[in-house]
Amino acid sequence: MMKRFTSLALVALAVIGSTDAFASRARQIVMGQADPFGVLDAQHGSFYVDDNYNIFYNPSFANDFKNWAAVEKTNGTANGTVSQAEGGFVANMMNFNVGLFMNRVSGLSDLNTGLYGGNENKMRPFDIIVAGDMGVKWGLGFNWGHYQTTTDLSANEMNISAGLQIMEFEPFAKFKLSGSNKLTAATENKASGLTVGTRYKMGEWIPYIAYSVDGIENQGTAKKNKNTWGLGIARNTKLGETSSLNYSIAYWHQNDHTPGVFTAAAPDTNRSVLPIDLSAEAEITSWLTGRAGLSYALVDQSSNASNTSNVTGRFGASVNVGKMSLDWAVGGSTGGIVANYGNIDGQVFDLGSGMFTNASLTYRW
Repeated sequence: MMKRFTSLALVALAVIGSTDAFASRARQIVMGQADPFGVLDAQHGSFYVDDNYNIFYNPSFANDFKNWAAVEKTNGTANGTVSQAEGGFVANMMNFNVGLFMNRVSGLSDLNTGLYGGNENKMRPFDIIVAGDMGVKWGLGFNWGHYQTTTDLSANEMNISAGLQIMEFEPFAKFKLSGSNKLTAATENKASGLTVGTRYKMGEWIPYIAYSVDGIENQGTAKKNKNTWGLGIARNTKLGETSSLNYSIAYWHQNDHTPGVFTAAAPDTNRSVLPIDLSAEAEITSWLTGRAGLSYALVDQSSNASNTSNVTGRFGASVNVGKMSLDWAVGGSTGGIVANYGNIDGQVFDLGSGMFTNASLTYRW
């Protein structure tokens, strides 16, 4: 009886411990986000996999993922201008969990809009997160970036986020307080944005829904708006004490309204995507974890016309020594489908093409 009780206790501890899946950008780029339109910050948070980087869309998760520090490195560039090294920590301080993260450039307004004219490398963004548990887990996040060109010309972005965990619900919201780039004394581009959504835990199953609206006002003459919504269901299941399988199916729709930005007005683009995400992790040895992820769109249409398939298959691993982990994603230097993160989707697969495209060192205490 005692041996049986001990075995059950060990299994219970393994299950409990498995919920604290510490991640990194190097891990998430392999596992995927179940987010084809970038409603979440690129490679920082996932709708269908639990990990510590989910604090960037729902800060209340800092109560579950605390006392860690990470440094990220990549071969990629953001908008062709800046190396995306970044890092930070979350630590327990008295009755709160407080985090500071530096240079999360991908958290700025859609880099592809060119709002900052390729000057993201001057923004120096940082995040501050405060979370607590008062019967209801809550969290608040603040993100700010700024650069100055001359006395009168500057760019600025400020975002706030909030999240809760109420029973099995995990609602979250993000609001852009300001986003602007003053190009000349008389010309200023502005950005606006709002994202709301929630996940719901049903044992291994996780239904989720989200809505996002983003706007860019170019030189005060035209506004470009993107309205995006999606819903899906995911499952996280243990295949054994040291391996797991995650999968998700969803439906996403986006309306892109461009009424004339510097050029003639463009018709609205309506795009619908039915993404299927699949990922797995397994402990190969006590010090080595392997992982793989597949992102596939069963349907991907813009104005009823099929888009080119961009199915991705990615590989990565972690070397674990004590409380320290080195994560990496297999790939090469810049280029590939996701140029901002190195050649992770290149079709040449050999050592000559490189072995590391993203790497992260995480320490937990």
